[in-house]
Amino acid sequence: MKRWTVFWLTVTGVALGAWPLGAQVYIPYYGKNQVHYDHFRWKIYKTEHFDIYFYPEAAYALPTVAGIAESAYQKIYRILQTAPPFRIPLIYYRNQAEYEQINYLQDVTGSLGVAEPVYNRMAFPIDMPPDLLQDVITHELTHIFEFAIMYGQLGGRAINLRISPPAWVWEGFADYTTGRRDPFNTMIVRDAVLTERLPYVSATRELEVPAGSEITLPQYTLGSFIWEFVRDRFGEAGIRQFWFQLRKMGFLGGADPFLAAFGVTEQRFNELFADYLRNRFRDFLDREPALQYHRVFELPYPYRNIMTYAISPDGRYVAVGTVNIYDYDLDILILDRRGHVVRNLTPGYTTAFQDFPAELPPGRFDMALRSLTWSPDSRRVAFFARTGKYQSLFVMDVSGRKLQEIYIPLNKTASPAFHPDGRHLSFTAYDREGRPTIFLMDLVTRKYEPLTQDDTYKETPVWVDGGKALLYVGRQPGRSAIYRLDLATRQVTRVGPAAPWYFSTPTLSPDGRYLVFSADMDGALDLYRMDLQSGEIVRMTRAMGGNFSPTVVAETDGSWVYFIGFFKGQLHLYRVAMDRQLAVVQLPAEATQVAEAAAELPRLNIDPAGIQKKGFRPVLGAPPTLIGGADQFTYAFASAITFEDILGDQAFTVFLQRISSFNTFYVSYLDRARRFQYLTELFWADTFFIGPIDDRFIDFVKDSVIGGDVFGYYPLSLWSRIELGLGFFRIRQKFLDPFSQALHEAYLRRTGAQDFLINQWDVPVTLAYTFETTRFWWFGPLSGQTGRIAVIYSLPFSQDFIRRTTLYGDYRRYLRLSRFSLLAVRLQGFLSTGERPYIFVFGGGLSFRGFDFRELIGNRGVVANLEYRFPLFPAAWRRRTPALEAFRARLFADAGVLRLNEGVFFVPISRSGFDVRKGVGSFGAGLTVFFGGLPLNLDLSYTWGRPIAEPNARYRIDTRLRFDFSIGYPF
Repeated sequence: MKRWTVFWLTVTGVALGAWPLGAQVYIPYYGKNQVHYDHFRWKIYKTEHFDIYFYPEAAYALPTVAGIAESAYQKIYRILQTAPPFRIPLIYYRNQAEYEQINYLQDVTGSLGVAEPVYNRMAFPIDMPPDLLQDVITHELTHIFEFAIMYGQLGGRAINLRISPPAWVWEGFADYTTGRRDPFNTMIVRDAVLTERLPYVSATRELEVPAGSEITLPQYTLGSFIWEFVRDRFGEAGIRQFWFQLRKMGFLGGADPFLAAFGVTEQRFNELFADYLRNRFRDFLDREPALQYHRVFELPYPYRNIMTYAISPDGRYVAVGTVNIYDYDLDILILDRRGHVVRNLTPGYTTAFQDFPAELPPGRFDMALRSLTWSPDSRRVAFFARTGKYQSLFVMDVSGRKLQEIYIPLNKTASPAFHPDGRHLSFTAYDREGRPTIFLMDLVTRKYEPLTQDDTYKETPVWVDGGKALLYVGRQPGRSAIYRLDLATRQVTRVGPAAPWYFSTPTLSPDGRYLVFSADMDGALDLYRMDLQSGEIVRMTRAMGGNFSPTVVAETDGSWVYFIGFFKGQLHLYRVAMDRQLAVVQLPAEATQVAEAAAELPRLNIDPAGIQKKGFRPVLGAPPTLIGGADQFTYAFASAITFEDILGDQAFTVFLQRISSFNTFYVSYLDRARRFQYLTELFWADTFFIGPIDDRFIDFVKDSVIGGDVFGYYPLSLWSRIELGLGFFRIRQKFLDPFSQALHEAYLRRTGAQDFLINQWDVPVTLAYTFETTRFWWFGPLSGQTGRIAVIYSLPFSQDFIRRTTLYGDYRRYLRLSRFSLLAVRLQGFLSTGERPYIFVFGGGLSFRGFDFRELIGNRGVVANLEYRFPLFPAAWRRRTPALEAFRARLFADAGVLRLNEGVFFVPISRSGFDVRKGVGSFGAGLTVFFGGLPLNLDLSYTWGRPIAEPNARYRIDTRLRFDFSIGYPF
């Protein structure tokens, strides 16, 4: 996958629908939603090596997908001389929006495809240029071959390698097998070579991003060149031998795979590889560095790299899409001509939309697309961003005020362009038949119509001739060209040659005579000017890196061509004079001949009788196991086994848990094939809390629940959902120690007090609202907020059934203070009324430090947590020292007021008694170390609120200093 994600099964906790989750078991985060906008009626078709899953709306592509897959299978087999010993599940979707509803992975947003080593599934959308679709299928299928080599038939779910190869091995080889080099990837590698910024290649460590570069993943861009070098230096036999040594190293460790496979050390391999790349790109050494062009301005901190831009018609402003290295986000800025920020149109982390712009990287041809457009009066900026299944068009003024938001139910809307009349706007998208189309929208009526009807992939349309025509790039397998679309007649004519190069972002000079575009005619993206009268093509730049996205602007000192230039890992805005000329280009005749003779994609004849309806085909997940401790006297063990549908739509789970001597067992069925998802459970759960024997002593209470429930979840958006639940179970509570139970019963008889222990049936109905806008980083929450409000009403069918109403609220807010530090606040409030109110428990772990596990109980109350979280070594990220980045510190304060039964303030302090007048709390400092993917927490806390149990004694504070160790993420 482009950024492929390994799928690991996670242990599913028991969700007892009648009880607030935050009170019963510690769930760190509520999580965002996987919204299913569609219900897919899956079919299956079997070819020689694949089980292909598709649905009727995407059936038209089955011959092409099957043909490409089988052809790619043979291609990869010829290289590796080995094949997977299993049939390969291949899942394809009609478009990107439907692909991102995939169930068996958490998030595939922005990826072109995915392959995972657990069940060896591969999945991808098909709404992309045909040659790119062929590359994606080959890329993901290569991963399946790699998994078969490294893990064998059992798959990654059964084998844990001692040393896993770095990402350049996996992704680089998958890109290598496609046999095609993307011009932008080549540009990035060439720039790193010519500016001496090559990273060190290791079989055990990841490649570092070349110094100064923030727009690329070297495992893709450089990884494929590493494998090309292996082929050219050691042959395809060397490729196979290296994979064999990598597998051996993964199981046994130890030996240098470079030495074992090639007879050279790792250091010598790097020297040879660097020489190989220098020789490959030596013809580019005498080319123009970007320093020879005029840089328009320098972006202010914290912004780096201009990914897309648009100059206002009056020339006063430049709108840019850029990387905010402080927020790790993409921002749209309005800059003046000196580079000063006039307005950030997308500040912070917003829920107004999910992704901006829809066509920015990752993507293989997308860096040169136009994502921003100005209105003719220079007062409005328009762009696309995702707001649900599809994208919306946002129109904003220079002050940052949103003027319009128009939802467009089409896939991959991109390249907006205002018409000169200011009322209309053109854009590209896939129509409902899956054809790449140019549309024209009326911004007043919000209606749009298609302007094209053919299957040519279209990008970056721009208005010319005063709005009478559009210029755009059209691509087909093996060739691309620039076309002109007449708005009145809808006639399409080709402008200039069709060639096997990459044309992009055409623009017209103000006088309409010259066409300026970028192309990689000689291996590097450069600017060219074509005289539309004579047909002459002139080279304007000869870049060492690459130049693209030209815009012609008429100014007082003449006409200038603005463009994005790439040099030393950075994208900046430059300009050159419109009349700049380096050479007249003579197009070779064979270029157009090759373009016209471009091969069609392979297709497979489909037997309609072989198409079957997909049934439930369970696949077995290996049981994950969790072992941990809450304190020195409490240990935890949990394991689960899941039978999951191959598409992840349905799952059966058996879960076992043991906390000290308390056992939990449950089975569940989860259906998430539709937007409304439901979970059915049967369970037997034993847990405990600390309860009062009388007015002086406390002891452990065993809480046993046997029954089942049904829970339904309806996501309102990515951020929020409604939850409904109905349960039916038996609750039995008693003290673990029989002597304590006898003392408790005697106390009740003596005082006539109501027993808080329960021995009844419970039929709870739950209604809850949950939202999550938290932005997570590798160490946990970074900014945003989350919360849950739940109402649980127990139906009182008879005296044997509990009668109670429970309200629970949980709100968390994360206020980012610096790059990696934040202030975290959590407030929980709860109230349970009725004959047998629900008892909430706190204490232990990171929920309430300084107290024992589940020591604090009550049926009503408020609990607050406040934390300042910060890196222990703030400069570690600058020096790229992951070992130091793993240390994080915090200052915390916890406070709570808990009442039990009819207003009795209950604070269990020790076995000596309780206080009924004050609250409890703790404050202190903690350290978290991330080791093996687990956060290990050590806290030093100072508790307050512990009373003296002497009768009639004046209240005075009893404090306690203690250390606690726990494993887990904070709230």
